[in-house]
Amino acid sequence: MVSAKNIPRMVLISVSCEDDYLILNAPEMKTLRIPLELPQTNSIWNCTRFGLKTQGRDCGDEATEWITTFLNAEHYRLVHYETNMVTRKPCDFLPAFLPKDEVAYAEGSPLLLISEASLDDLNTRLEKKASITNFRPNIVIKGCSPYEEVSIIIILFYLFVSHLYNFYKQTVDPDTGIMGEKKVLKALKSYRKCDPSEEHDFKSNPPFGWLYGVEETGILEVGDPVYKIIS
Repeated sequence: MVSAKNIPRMVLISVSCEDDYLILNAPEMKTLRIPLELPQTNSIWNCTRFGLKTQGRDCGDEATEWITTFLNAEHYRLVHYETNMVTRKPCDFLPAFLPKDEVAYAEGSPLLLISEASLDDLNTRLEKKASITNFRPNIVIKGCSPYEEVSIIIILFYLFVSHLYNFYKQTVDPDTGIMGEKKVLKALKSYRKCDPSEEHDFKSNPPFGWLYGVEETGILEVGDPVYKIIS
């Protein structure tokens, strides 16, 4: 499997869902519509990420041609995870996760949360301001102090995981899809340190944002309240 770490241009692909279709758009490409219910005759591929196996159903030749053309790369197949397929256990490489936590294609977690306050604090240390899209979080919150994400719980999700442990992707310019300089990472390393007990797992990677494991599924909407955990 590949990600923006391998092919930065991937960040230019926009994804949405509409009328039971997955919609892919990218610069100078026609819109690709993939049905969420794929034909059962489509092949199931075994995939590997970080040495751990998962699976996916082939999305067809049109999707293959689209993704290969846009990435201008070797022949890739686009696959779709379906319930009951093989999943990966993030606890195998991120010890803060629980054994019951599972992911298919995400690096380590399906959810990344960052606060606007944390980004604002980081930007006081940067000449060229970073955008929230540099980090590509699923959820952005406001109204808390910088780095207070650690004590935030979303009503439908259970907070228990680890710091975001890798910042390589944020060096990709989200507007051009080109790998940029590592000034943001350098700035973070100057003041954000992981706990000494976590150095074995996170090395010198600075914590910024939090990964979440899903306890219950549900629907999140813009404007939903979040709550601080008070112990």
